[in-house]
Amino acid sequence: MPHGADRVIGSDRDPDAILRSLSGGLSVIVSGSLGAGKSHLLRMIARELHRTGYDPVVLRPSAVLSTVPFGVLEDHPDPRSAVLRDDDGAAGARPLVVVVDDAQWLDAESASVLSRAIHRRRAVALLAVAAPRARAAPTSGSADAASGFIDLWLHGGAERIDLRELVAPDAEQLLDLFPGTERLDSVARATVISLADGSRILLRELAAHASGAIAAGGEPVTAFSDIQRHSRLGDAIFAHVAEIGEQDRSAMAVLGRLPGIDHADAARLLPPALLDGLIAARLVHDDGSARHRLFPVSTLAAEAAHQIPVDELEDLLGRAASRMLAANGAWWSSPLAVMLAERWHSGTHLAPFPEDATAEMRVRAALDAARQANDTGRPALAAAYAASAQDIAAEPCELTLERAYAESILSGLDGPLSTVDPEELDPSALTRFLQLRAHVRGGADLRDRLAFMRETTTDELLRARIELAIAESSALELEWPRAIESARAASESGDVPSQVRAALLCALGRVNDGSWAGAGRHLARARELCVMPGTRPSVSTVDRLLVLCVDVLAAQWAGVEAPGADERRRELALLAARERSAIGLVLSGFAAALVHARAGDAESANAEIRAAARRSLHLPLGPGVSIVQMAIARALSILGRAPEARALLRDATATSGAPLLLEHAEWLTQSCILAAEGRTLEALDSAEEASELSDVPGSRILHLRDLYQLAALGAADDVLLHKMRSIAESSDIGAAHGLAQRATAMLRGQKTVSQRTPVERLRQGAPWSNAMSVSDAPPALGTPQPADLAGTAPPLLRASMAFGLTRREQEIADLVAEGLSNREIAEQLFLSVRTVESHVYQARAKVGAGSRRELGRLAGARIRPRDGASG
Repeated sequence: MPHGADRVIGSDRDPDAILRSLSGGLSVIVSGSLGAGKSHLLRMIARELHRTGYDPVVLRPSAVLSTVPFGVLEDHPDPRSAVLRDDDGAAGARPLVVVVDDAQWLDAESASVLSRAIHRRRAVALLAVAAPRARAAPTSGSADAASGFIDLWLHGGAERIDLRELVAPDAEQLLDLFPGTERLDSVARATVISLADGSRILLRELAAHASGAIAAGGEPVTAFSDIQRHSRLGDAIFAHVAEIGEQDRSAMAVLGRLPGIDHADAARLLPPALLDGLIAARLVHDDGSARHRLFPVSTLAAEAAHQIPVDELEDLLGRAASRMLAANGAWWSSPLAVMLAERWHSGTHLAPFPEDATAEMRVRAALDAARQANDTGRPALAAAYAASAQDIAAEPCELTLERAYAESILSGLDGPLSTVDPEELDPSALTRFLQLRAHVRGGADLRDRLAFMRETTTDELLRARIELAIAESSALELEWPRAIESARAASESGDVPSQVRAALLCALGRVNDGSWAGAGRHLARARELCVMPGTRPSVSTVDRLLVLCVDVLAAQWAGVEAPGADERRRELALLAARERSAIGLVLSGFAAALVHARAGDAESANAEIRAAARRSLHLPLGPGVSIVQMAIARALSILGRAPEARALLRDATATSGAPLLLEHAEWLTQSCILAAEGRTLEALDSAEEASELSDVPGSRILHLRDLYQLAALGAADDVLLHKMRSIAESSDIGAAHGLAQRATAMLRGQKTVSQRTPVERLRQGAPWSNAMSVSDAPPALGTPQPADLAGTAPPLLRASMAFGLTRREQEIADLVAEGLSNREIAEQLFLSVRTVESHVYQARAKVGAGSRRELGRLAGARIRPRDGASG
């Protein structure tokens, strides 16, 4: 059987097994919904039947012929189809093989004679029968034809194969088979999968649409907001939505106009049972929060709005908005309010009109719309909404805050909201002030004022959020002891999201102070809060993505693995896509970039961080974007990608007055790039600047890595080594001891370290150094790849891991290739000789190396197993 693009993903049976059944005289019924891949499977098997000499009769029923007696058989050009109608004809040497796609459209007479021929063993059939999707509208296909073939299976006359709708892992595999999808970053892939609604046809067309957007220089995620109705994708969506029942289509259209509406508010517009049915059918996503915010599949909802009368949809939405306004605040739905503000702002002449609402209601709608615009990176629109309410009534401080934030972003001020005095804000506005991350560049003065406000407030939730703001601001100023103290105070709050963020700050503080055990306890607590019963509804997808990003960052600094990080990242990216979370999608991209950098995959890390940074424009993420950009830039520079690293640094360069952590990251990144460019003396100067900034209490591991940077650039001396050893000896982080030992080897002239270039030394001591050995130096840009790896997209590390080598086995194989003995390797890696011998034996077995010498040769060629070797 052919492979590659002909694989059937999501099938319970191998195509070879279907062929064996047919050649053995047993008919096969393939059942699945529209887009499940039935036609693709039948075409593939029909080709194989032709190749093996069976020459099947291929029937193609249609709705046009479904009411014409013997319509398909009489119009078929193959004379053998007449054999099916000839009850007296003699059976041939072997049964006639018949392939029928969309067998439910067979006219009753054709279906009857085909069933008789199968029962009499004069024919063996491969039949595709469409199964209705969940919540499907009634079809006009022949119920008799479908039921007759199902009866054939029930009585043992045929096998049945059900093609399930695509689940996410299947969709991930299938995406890789479509041309052009290698250009999609992880967020674009997650968006495609979330919009496909389990359909292979939609997945293919969505992927093509996203790839086309990239080829045209556009953004693949936002490209789905503009789909031409009679394009390939538009027609696929039309057919998909047409299968949904009329009442469900109307509900989808309504929810599509009100994304994120609470279930309780949606139940004011639509029957609760209908909502629950749409959720069960996965046409609508429930975010799992306490408010159960609802998000329909956006492309399907948009098409549903086209397939129902416009007046009906607008009338329903207008009546709902009028009810909300008439309630005078007794109930309020932010999505409905945003819809109203959009109508009033655009001058759309639809009820309710602005004059139908009180001044208070109009201002409140403008506030919700401005807040949403700021949260989705549209400050100009936020400022416009705020301005529209200025002449209506006295502007509440919350709206003043949204306008000030938008204007500060538009004007390019160094510190958003730097002109806002937090002491003048009421508790609600102050909470929003902290959510907008305005505190991160406020400096010591703002932190002192927040500390005073913390002491005077009686609101427990507000106090916790003030503590978190102080903790985060302190961490950004490299004042980790104060950051941990405030984070611990915030963790005593009953607010679960505050507890999660406090745990993450404590984890980062502990790992920076050299305690992986302490950091691990806080990270475990954060993960536990995200999944433990009774708390999940309080933890958003954004918070869960923050946990993942900190998990990976902390593991990198400690030089250990972050188990399951990529699987968690994929799951959360899908949730962020379904919830249309702009911040969530950016954090998903950050997580992907960190995971790829961790694996030494420079190309993927660069693509992910650039896509994430592009999507982060104007979002209230504070300096987090720049910090992650520079972390990836450092990885790129020492992986041989200095130009890309330089471009990232230009995008992420800190402004004046930036926090010390950002200033430190800039100096350190500059040092790595200069080293990669061969400007070692300049790199040394930048490294010294970074080292001076990190030489503060609570930043021991950060300072240790800066000292290693100096050593790798040639500045190692006994004083520096003494500092490194002192830090390492007071830490339980294994990487700290490894860095001190490597720096000692540089100074003492050990050949495996001292003879390396500065960049190779930096790579050996990188936070992800156990993901890649020193000999994994990638080729310079433009250098041809080794012949053994020609045409492969993944990095060299992944090429070896694809054959089963662990990172440690790869590292040891590389050292074998350098000519080191097992004892020298053991000394280099601080392992026992027996452990090294065991790794060498395992690596040889995996790549099929007959000797230790051959393992070294294969490692030198970047590991390619011999024919027949196990992978």
